[in-house]
Amino acid sequence: MQFAHEAAEALTLHLRDSVLVLDAAVALTIKWTLRGGWPTIFSGGSVQVVVVDDKETELKIPQCESSSIVFIFSSHIARHSYTIKSILNSRSYRSCRIVSALSESLHAAELESEAELMSAFDAYLGFETTGYFGHVEKRVMSWMLESSRIHGADPDEDEDIEVFVEYLPLSFAVITPEFFTIPSIHSLFPTIQGGASAYTAVKSLESPNSFDKQTRQASFAIASLLESLQLKEEIFAMGDLSKQIARCIISKSIEAPRRKKTDSNAGLILIDRTLDLTGPMSHSDNLLDIIFRTLKQSSQHDSDWEVSPHPLLSDSSYPLTIAHGADPDALDLLRVLTILPTKDSLVAARKRLVDLIAKVDPASRPRMLGKISIEQLQTLLSVFKDNEKVLFKHGAVLGVVAASVEAVIKNVASNGNSLLNIEKIITQTLSENVQDPAAAILPVIDVLHKVSVGSQFNGATPPVSPPTSPRSASQNSSTTNLSQPSERERNALSIEDALKLAVFSYSLMGAAVLADVELKGQLGNALMQALSATSDIQGSGLKRNRNEELDRMWVGEVLERLEVIAKGRDPYKQKSLVDMNSIVPYRSLVRRVLTSTLLREPVAAGETQSMSATSAGGLASRIDPEDLMHISYGGTLGTVLSGFSRLLGGTRPTLKDYKTLVIFIVGGVTANEVRDIREVAREAGGVQVLVGSTCVADADFALQMLFPRIP
Repeated sequence: MQFAHEAAEALTLHLRDSVLVLDAAVALTIKWTLRGGWPTIFSGGSVQVVVVDDKETELKIPQCESSSIVFIFSSHIARHSYTIKSILNSRSYRSCRIVSALSESLHAAELESEAELMSAFDAYLGFETTGYFGHVEKRVMSWMLESSRIHGADPDEDEDIEVFVEYLPLSFAVITPEFFTIPSIHSLFPTIQGGASAYTAVKSLESPNSFDKQTRQASFAIASLLESLQLKEEIFAMGDLSKQIARCIISKSIEAPRRKKTDSNAGLILIDRTLDLTGPMSHSDNLLDIIFRTLKQSSQHDSDWEVSPHPLLSDSSYPLTIAHGADPDALDLLRVLTILPTKDSLVAARKRLVDLIAKVDPASRPRMLGKISIEQLQTLLSVFKDNEKVLFKHGAVLGVVAASVEAVIKNVASNGNSLLNIEKIITQTLSENVQDPAAAILPVIDVLHKVSVGSQFNGATPPVSPPTSPRSASQNSSTTNLSQPSERERNALSIEDALKLAVFSYSLMGAAVLADVELKGQLGNALMQALSATSDIQGSGLKRNRNEELDRMWVGEVLERLEVIAKGRDPYKQKSLVDMNSIVPYRSLVRRVLTSTLLREPVAAGETQSMSATSAGGLASRIDPEDLMHISYGGTLGTVLSGFSRLLGGTRPTLKDYKTLVIFIVGGVTANEVRDIREVAREAGGVQVLVGSTCVADADFALQMLFPRIP
C-alpha cells in the first residue's frame, strides 16, 4: 500500500498557508495513512482545518488571513458543489484546489448512473473538450471571480486566481502493511430484510444505472485500488452484494487503461460478511480483535479507537487513539498483533518497550524480564510518561502498547471470557454432532435466563433451585443445563450478548439449526422474559410499562432474521462452518475458501459436502468451485460462454492462477480473519495477499444492521 502513503504525502505539498476542508472519511484516512498523521497537516502549513459531513450544507469558514483553500472529498465532487460554492462566496480566495479520491474517469461514469449530479457545476452543458475536471475548474473559477467582485477585491488581481482539480487515491486507511479499510463505505453491509437478502436481484451489465449508490461507491473505491496498484484483475465472488459489486466494477472498468497496459494479473475475491457472521460475534484470542472489541471508537463506526492517555501523560485531557500516522514501528507491531495469540502479542509489545528504553534511557532497562504481566507492561510504559521528546517521536507505537494493556484489562473485567467459554462449548459440541440444534440454541436460552434473573434480583441473592431446563435431561449429551448466574454475570450479561451468541450459533451451524421447531418457541419465550425483566430505566429502580404487543413483534422479527442468517449459505455447498471431530472446529469462511482453492483440490463435480466428514481436511472444509463464482469480464454473454465452455470440458480461472490476491470482505473483517488469510497464503508459497474491507468487523454494528432496535 505504498501508493496510499505517497498520495497522502503529495497532499501536504499544497497546504502551505491554506484553509483545509475535508470530509470525515478522508480525515480518517489521513490519521492512518499520512506519515505523522494530523500533526503533519499543521506542520505542512495549514492554517485552519474544517471537517464536513456528506450532506450538502451551507458552510462559512471563520475569518482568517489565508487566501488559499484546499478541498478534499472521498466521494464524487458534484455531491459537494453546494458546500464548495458557499465557502467560496463567503470571502475572496485567490487559490482553490479540489482533490478527489475518485479518478476523473470514475467521475464521468457516476454522472451516467446518477443524472441528478449533472446539475452540479452545470455539467449538463457538456465537457467533451475539457474533460470533467477541466469543466469543474472553469465553473469554480467563475464562482471565485464573482465572489471577488462581491467582496471588493482589486479587479486587476483577478488574473491571479488559480483553480486546480485533481485525483489522489485517498480512500484507504492502512492499518497494517497488508490490511486496509475504506472509510467512505464503512456503513455498507449486506443487509437482510423481510426474510430475504436486500441484494437478491440479478442486474444486467448492460444497465449500469440499475446499481444502487452504495454498490457504485464500493465498486469505485475498489476500482481505484486496482488502478493505483496497476492490476489486471479477474473477479471471484460469494454473496449477492459481492456479486453486484463485481458486476459494477466490470461495467465501469472494461475499458480501463490498466486492463490494456499492465501484465500484472491478480485475483480479486469479494465475500459477503453475512455468509459468516460467526467471526465478528466471537471472542477470539487475537489481541488486535480484543482492542477493536473493547476500546471505545473515536466516533460511531469509526475505524479508530480511543486510548486512555493516563499511562503516558499526566494531562488526561490530551486525546490518544491507535491510528498510527503510518509510523513504521506501530505498523509493524499491529501486524504482529494480527498474527500472534494474545500472550505472545504481549511479549512482542514488551520487547518493543525494552528496545525503546535501551535507546532513550539505558539505565532504566530491566535486566531480567521473567513472566509477562500487565503490571510489568504498565511499569515499562511509565518510563516514558510525560517525556515529550520520546512521545513526539515514538508516540504511535507507545499508543499501540497502551491500547493493548487497556484492552486486556477491560476484557478481563467484562463478560468476554465467560462468553468465550460458551462459544467454545458450542463449537466443540457441534463438532461431535453437527446436526444437534440444542447445542447451538440452549446456551443462548441460558444467557437470556441469566439476564432475566440478574435483572429481577438486581444484586439480591437468587433462588437456590435453578429453573427446569427447556429440554429434558434424558435427551442427547449436548443439552446444556440452565444455571444460576454469578453476581458478576448478573451485572454484565445483556440481551445484546444473547443476540450476539444467537447470531454466532445460527451462522455457525447453518440451516440445520432450524430442525427443532420447539427450540425456536423456547428461544422466543426466553427473549420475551428477558425483555419483561429488563424494564429498569438505566438501573434507577424505576420501571417503564412495557408494551407486550411491541415486544412480541420485535421477538418475531428477531426469530425471522435469525432464520435468514441460518439459511444464508443455503445456495452453496458449504452449509456448516464446523469441522467434525476437529481440534479447531470453527474455521472462518474466508479461510475455507482460500484453503480449498490454493492448498487442495476443490470438491469434484457431483461430490457433496458430507456431514460425516471426520477431519479438518474432510469435505466440510472444502469449497465447491461454483460456490466462489468467477464473474467474467466478458459481460453477460461472456459469463454464459464461459459456462458453456466448461460444459464442453474447458477450464475456468482459479485462484491458483494468480500470485497476487486481493481479498475484500463486504461488511467488515476481523483481525483473526486477516491472520487466517496470511497463514494460508504463506502455506501456498509465493502468493502476495492484500486484505481489505468496508470496516473492521464490529459485533455491535452488525447487530444494528441485522435486527430492529430493542423496544
